[in-house]
Amino acid sequence: IYCPNCGWSVSDPSKPELQKANRQLQAKVNPDRGGDKILVFKFPYLHRDPDRWDVVVFYNPANPEENFIKRLIGRPGEAVQILDGDIYVGRADDPAGKMEIQRKPPQVQQTLWRGVYLNDFFPDRRDDEKTFPHWQPAEAKTGWVPRKRQFDYNPPAAAPADDRLVFEPDWLRLGFVDYYSYNGYPSSGAVGFLNVVWDLRVEFVVTFKQAGGSVSASMNHHSTDHSPAAGDTRPRFVATFHQDGKVELRQFVDGSKTQVGQTETFKLPAFPLNVGVPVALQDVDYQASAWVDGKQRVTKNWTPDLYSLRQEEPRRTYVPKSERPEREPSETPTVCIQADGAHPLELRHVNLYRDVYYTTRTGGTRSGWINRGSPSSAEQIVKLKKWNPDGEDPNDEFFVMGDNSPSSSDGRLWKYDGALNNTYWHLVESGRLKLDEHNDRLPDSVYEYGRVPRDHLIGRAFFVYWPAALPLAGSGLPAVPNVGRMRLIH
Repeated sequence: IYCPNCGWSVSDPSKPELQKANRQLQAKVNPDRGGDKILVFKFPYLHRDPDRWDVVVFYNPANPEENFIKRLIGRPGEAVQILDGDIYVGRADDPAGKMEIQRKPPQVQQTLWRGVYLNDFFPDRRDDEKTFPHWQPAEAKTGWVPRKRQFDYNPPAAAPADDRLVFEPDWLRLGFVDYYSYNGYPSSGAVGFLNVVWDLRVEFVVTFKQAGGSVSASMNHHSTDHSPAAGDTRPRFVATFHQDGKVELRQFVDGSKTQVGQTETFKLPAFPLNVGVPVALQDVDYQASAWVDGKQRVTKNWTPDLYSLRQEEPRRTYVPKSERPEREPSETPTVCIQADGAHPLELRHVNLYRDVYYTTRTGGTRSGWINRGSPSSAEQIVKLKKWNPDGEDPNDEFFVMGDNSPSSSDGRLWKYDGALNNTYWHLVESGRLKLDEHNDRLPDSVYEYGRVPRDHLIGRAFFVYWPAALPLAGSGLPAVPNVGRMRLIH
């Protein structure tokens, strides 16, 4: 155990005295605060269907006395499938090839970003640069001057042709996989089971020191076409922010100067000198976009290859550990920030995020596969019934998932255990239950597992009015409201 900030280390954490010290430290750093208390709007769903990506509260289909809160993914009459961490939806009666990716609204996406590396929280002590994530110049002769939480660019006399800052992840490359710290720290061998997340956002505040300067951000994405004829089609997106107010977004073939499609542009008033301007580039849900002052200014959509994704998903998620090769750096994203080589500027608040990754595998390194949503077979596609096409019916079905996808007990996993007086018994209308000789429910029963019936919906989670409380001084009891965490729920 080693702390990069203070240098404190423990050679043998199994010693009883160290285990006791660790428990005391955990109690101090992570005290028991209870859960968030939320306001739920029941009225809206009496008159309309929930919107996709709403955070909904509903009765647990396995136990109607318990309330669950999850994100709504599928609606009545739809078919849902999970591919490479994204959600694809079509009509329940359409072929699977007609499914389309579902992009999240900006306010929802903002909630779902997970930190890869936030340079504002730069560690005070780092003995080994290669161990920790960091930004570093791509060239030895560079104009970039890292100053912990800030990067200055002073054009050198002979600026290199490619004067970039490149993000270097930690040695396990955990920032680029669907790892959640609150699920436990994985071993180095277990990292091979985690999924690489290519949906990213890099943001920073740029201060131009001279008129005419520019700064670019770039990131690549894995190819969705793995056919031999496709070759290396991995795309790379570049957003350029000019001091004169012009914003450009371009797509290239990764590793080359071959541009794909036209340059998307947007013109703003010139940015004032010596004043910070927040900018960002993100590539999420097959849409790249450039942002200025918190607003999306220009976008470029691209289309995934569904056939290739479906072929790739089982290989990515179901390959046994013994058959998995070590992950090479080329198999994870490359994120860069580049100066124009001629004008000084300053960067602050350089932060890198990844999107939530909805997985078709559960439990991190466990060998359990999900029951619904997997592309392993056509039967795994979730088809949601719309019982009455002429109006709302209490038996319409919805599909929900949790944002902590590797460990969420959600619609992907619920199942009937066959007991007459146990799970899902309450969902079956009197006289409609059909059982086989093993007392298992037959397919034409009223409800299917993994769905939330309309009459189980309670409402939309709206506002956290009592966040997980802070402990009362001297008592440790969670009694003081954490006002700073009161928030709307998206």
